[in-house]
Amino acid sequence: MRHTLTKYILVFVVALTLGGAAFAHNLYHSFTTIEYNERASRVELMLQVHADEFEALLSVRLKTRMSFMHDDDYDALVDAAGAELIKSYTITANGQPLTLEFVGLEVSDRTVYAYLKAPVMGAPSTYTVMNKLLLDELPKMKNQINIEGPNGIISRIIRRGDDPVTIDLNTAIPEQQK
Repeated sequence: MRHTLTKYILVFVVALTLGGAAFAHNLYHSFTTIEYNERASRVELMLQVHADEFEALLSVRLKTRMSFMHDDDYDALVDAAGAELIKSYTITANGQPLTLEFVGLEVSDRTVYAYLKAPVMGAPSTYTVMNKLLLDELPKMKNQINIEGPNGIISRIIRRGDDPVTIDLNTAIPEQQK
């Protein structure tokens, strides 16, 4: 009995340590901007997410509390972030699955800006996107996808339990025009 109680206390202390900052509020949102780079023949993604939630997730994955603010942690967090983002995203362009490559990230004012890219053949007119980042860990997490089309920026929100979003740039109506 004593061993079981000790285990529960340890789990509680670890949860408080790792998740305290990430669970201090209940509004969670990430933004992904997707653009086609015609000159490089690739799709480029830029993710913006609050550092506290992302650090907490990566700390759990790495089994130790880490912070982008500590120089000793930074390289390990960047490596873990790349792997986590590659695992979190699925994307197709014109029905063809894209193989994402993690380019890198930067942190500014407790916001993480992460960059990914994938080669494509020609300008995509249709995307199917899923961003599962933090959806299992944070029930109220919203992952917003923004893609610029010929008529403006098309945005879709992905929540826990949602299917991937499909956006046809030729027929989708930008949010400001709805």
